[in-house]
Amino acid sequence: ATIYVCLECGLESYYDAREERFVCPVDGPDSPIVPVNVSYAFKLLLDELKSMTIYPRLNVKEVV
Repeated sequence: ATIYVCLECGLESYYDAREERFVCPVDGPDSPIVPVNVSYAFKLLLDELKSMTIYPRLNVKEVV
């Protein structure tokens, strides 16, 4: 599964259908967003944590 993560804060971004791009919920639409390949089980774990108001931050680096 591919999730899209903000490089500045590490939170998972969401897709804004009006602007047709991914947006960080904290830093807004102008923050750098990168795709990250994770297992489906890890994506489900992140979703379960977010449902309990625990927002894990992922430390990612952009691959050059």
